[in-house]
Amino acid sequence: MRTKLDRPVTGKQVEINKTKYVTSRIVFALTTGQDPGSLMVIDGDATQYRNVKGYASAREDGYFDARVELGGTTVTIGEYKSEAQAQEACRLYLKSLDMGLLG
Repeated sequence: MRTKLDRPVTGKQVEINKTKYVTSRIVFALTTGQDPGSLMVIDGDATQYRNVKGYASAREDGYFDARVELGGTTVTIGEYKSEAQAQEACRLYLKSLDMGLLG
């Protein structure tokens, strides 16, 4: 079984030119035009991605949007009642990306 950071890699994989890829990685590359491998974590710490910034932005209605910028592409994760919740959503999104659960 394939592992990453000592955890099993789950999810469907596709073989291209005798190399297996997680489908979310292929979708990310087709959607953004970038290989997510260039955005991967530095030293296994999900908060230290290259060219990645997670942030919470306040809205006029009192909610906070959680957003992550991945190499020039902005992903809106969701809306939250507090800034702390939005920041935690950013952290979990990056961690899930690192584990191969998102793309």
